[in-house]
Amino acid sequence: MRRFLTLAAAVSGLSALGVILLDLLMWRGRSSKARKPSQPMPPSPTPPAPRPLGPLTRSTAGATLEPALLLPAPKRRSKMSTAAVAKAAMEAKAAALLAAAKAAEMQAMLAAEAALGVHRQEVMSKAFLRVAAASHLAAIEAVIENEHARPGTPLFTRWQKAWEAATEKGIQLVFHGTPDGNVESILRSGLDPNLRGTRNGQGLGPGEYFALQSHSSVAYCRGGRRVLIFAVLTCPTGITARSPTVLVLHKPEHHLPLFTLVFRAPLP
Repeated sequence: MRRFLTLAAAVSGLSALGVILLDLLMWRGRSSKARKPSQPMPPSPTPPAPRPLGPLTRSTAGATLEPALLLPAPKRRSKMSTAAVAKAAMEAKAAALLAAAKAAEMQAMLAAEAALGVHRQEVMSKAFLRVAAASHLAAIEAVIENEHARPGTPLFTRWQKAWEAATEKGIQLVFHGTPDGNVESILRSGLDPNLRGTRNGQGLGPGEYFALQSHSSVAYCRGGRRVLIFAVLTCPTGITARSPTVLVLHKPEHHLPLFTLVFRAPLP
């Protein structure tokens, strides 16, 4: 095409500059035909809001620093006042002292029961019951433990404190005869010191009288069927008098009713 234009230009007398201009006009025409119509550009999406960043934190590798997410601060508990802190400390101390006191009390009760347990077993032995039955010339129907003298009861606790305070902690089993009508009250509360001398004499001095042998208590049962077995402290501070058959104690907390011997027939 260009050669044709050059030849035409030479025939028509156009200069080389005119040929170049005609060539340029023809190139622009071809490029405008080949160009597609322009399309509108889609709108760019709105960029997301930046995430809040916290202080820079070191990565696990320790080589780079990465921004940490800014998390909400944890709620802080309100600070206790000085008075509240002092009150809480006092309550904790009181609770600790109470627990220690209960532990010491339990330990003391177990120690007293351990000392008394040997004599409980002695009462239930066949040898003891055989001697008691032979001395009364009557068969024993039952041996009943006093539920009011078990560890933790007021009667036991009174005896326990006396045993702990005693200078000599010896324990002995003795007998006490009384009409059947008095048995229940004695088992619940022990012997009443206010009744000393009202029914029987106090020939050996003031106090409660106990027989060292079971047959010595028969005369005081007055036709009854029951004889009481006591555990008594042999500490000299509580003894009024002692004879081969009788022991007199003037401290009620030094004797504890443990068992009741029940005979089949009334005692003479």
